[in-house]
Formats: sequence, structure tokens, C-alpha cells
Amino acid sequence: MKKLITSSADFEMIFKEYYNPLCNFINQYIKNWEDAREIVQTTFLNIWKARDRIMLETSVKSYLFQAAKNTMIDHIRKNKRNIEIRNLDINTDVSEEESGNIDALIIRERIEKACLELKPKNREIFFLNKFEGLTYEEIANHLNISKRAVEDNISRAIKLLREQLKNDKNLFD
Repeated sequence: MKKLITSSADFEMIFKEYYNPLCNFINQYIKNWEDAREIVQTTFLNIWKARDRIMLETSVKSYLFQAAKNTMIDHIRKNKRNIEIRNLDINTDVSEEESGNIDALIIRERIEKACLELKPKNREIFFLNKFEGLTYEEIANHLNISKRAVEDNISRAIKLLREQLKNDKNLFD
């Protein structure tokens, strides 16, 4: 394994070489140049922020294209949520809403804690589906595994979490 970026000159060279190809690649999927450029810029910003932790097992090109694709998926998911939120008709009392948010946060915290018992790949698949909103097919494509493998992993995760959380007094009063 080797580091992706060892200096700002490395980063600048990688940026200049791959910025336009990455924009073209992302635009093939989303058909919007402005969003494609934003996604690629976000990808490079994330890489810069994590530059000390990124160790390559593949080529620079493969890493960058996969990173850009992951950023694009996050972007699409975020925009989908924003559209759904804007379309909601909110007719609830503020105190009820805050109470529901607190309960949801407690439940999510308990589930995330229980997820630490899952195997890493199983946990990743579960999080992508339940917390990030990806479909089984999207996860299968993202991780280069079969849709059936995703289904099996989700099923195992739910079974284990159900077993771990069934006696949690904070969740079930």
C-alpha cells in the first residue's frame, strides 16, 4: 500500500489530471454539469481532508473514480431526502415533534451500539440500507456483490439486532 497524497504538489497534479475526466464520468450518470462539477469538487475536498489516512490498494485512477461515484451516490441520496422533506405537509405540534426526534435519536443510538457486534461487512451493508437508504440493488452494485448476498446480510443483521435489543428496557417500556 502507498499513500495517495504526500504533498500539496501531488494533490495539485492529481486534481489537474483527473478533474475533467471525473466530471465527464459523473455527468454521464446525472446529466447535469453543474452538479457533476460540485460532486467532483466535493470528492477532492474529502480526499484532501483525509489525505493522511488514505492508503491505496488500487491505482490512483480507480480510487478517484470510485470515490467520485460514492460522492455522487451521497449527493443523489441527499437531494432525494431534501425533495421528500420539502414535500412533507407538517401539521404537528412542536413539542410532539421534538419528543419524536429525541425518541428516534435514542433508538438510533441503541441500534448503532448493537451494530458494533456485527461483522464489518455485515454492518456496512446494514447501514447502507437502513441509514443511508440504498436499495439492495444499489448496495450490490456499490460493493460488487450479488443482490442475494445483500439480502442475506440484511437478514442476518436484523436477526442479531432483534436478539440483542429485545431486552433493552430503554426501547421497550
